[in-house]
Amino acid sequence: MSGYPKIPLRFLQQQFDTIYAGLTLLELANSGSVPVSLHSGALVTNRGASGAVVAALPSAADLGTGLPSWPFRALSYALRIDPGTAENLRYSGGAMAAGEYLELAAESSCIVTWDGTEWIVTAETGTLTEETP
Repeated sequence: MSGYPKIPLRFLQQQFDTIYAGLTLLELANSGSVPVSLHSGALVTNRGASGAVVAALPSAADLGTGLPSWPFRALSYALRIDPGTAENLRYSGGAMAAGEYLELAAESSCIVTWDGTEWIVTAETGTLTEETP
């Protein structure tokens, strides 16, 4: 048998829960775009939402120095991560076209980091899908 052993989803979710412990919580309960540029490092959830919520990532021009990152956790509804019209986002499914959002299905999680040239999902669990034009 070659490759890595399969890791149970439950184990990965426990690891995310451990990572999230002690982080500042940013709850996005309203549908529509919500900028997260002032909350780098905060756990972003859609707790209290009554439908899908869009979290708009800051533009590259507004980031300054450093490598900001945010953990995201979708609860009962989808949470959409929008990199804006100029930047793209790369995840396990590949690089998305600029301006397309990444959707986390209910009970899914990911960590998104700016690497200086694009947004990258550095860890993920659950179901992530990209917007298709």
